Amino acid sequence: MSIRSKKEIQRELLVPYPNNLENKLLQKVRQEFQLDSIIDQKESDFRNILNLRFWIYSNLDKNGNTFAESEKHPKYLADITKKENFHISEYSSLSKLFLQALGYTARKVKLQNPGSFSKKDSFTHFLYEVYLNDLKKWFFIDQQYDIIITKDGIPLNAVELQLAFINEEELEVINPLKKTSSEEYLELVGPYLYYFSTDLNGKYNFITRFLRSKTKLILVPQYEDFPLPKNNLPKSRSSIITSTISDFYPALDN
Repeated sequence: MSIRSKKEIQRELLVPYPNNLENKLLQKVRQEFQLDSIIDQKESDFRNILNLRFWIYSNLDKNGNTFAESEKHPKYLADITKKENFHISEYSSLSKLFLQALGYTARKVKLQNPGSFSKKDSFTHFLYEVYLNDLKKWFFIDQQYDIIITKDGIPLNAVELQLAFINEEELEVINPLKKTSSEEYLELVGPYLYYFSTDLNGKYNFITRFLRSKTKLILVPQYEDFPLPKNNLPKSRSSIITSTISDFYPALDN
């Protein structure tokens, strides 16, 4: 199985993502944690993101409560940080929050194996993807394991990882927390890399009526259909289904 990008554009999708720099709550997070001091303008976006992740690890004590010392956090941040122990996924939740506060675009991506549509199986997995402005590309962070995959030093998005598996390419696994081995992770995530979907939850004040009515973008293998539920017509109509990789991974003008 392979997902290939079609030569023709399926749809000229102008999917808007919110401007995080204008979000007042994110501005408060950025100022309170002095996040600008972590960013080096001479470094690449990816290097700065790695530095941010290291900063998060170094500022969490073994009980994971360093960030909870201040009572000035917005509630959604306090819900994560005011705990005695951090769950593995909450490292990534903090990372995503701080990246958005710094103006990066991040989105949740759902991976589905065909078995996820069986009542007996539930083969779904969630990642979040971040847009690198300098490289003009998306890459993923696995929020369950806080893992990043690179090839030749370039971070991969979910579809690039799927294609790397197919082509049996050599990969590097950035796995700082080591909650699972790199080899076990690659074996674990592989079966999920079939259908890819993300929510369309931006502001659509300048988009066509067609796109305004849609809530989900789904990437499927070429020449295949996505098994939408027949008994849920509204859900079927609210999804955009494409086999064009550039539809799912648009270049952003940030």
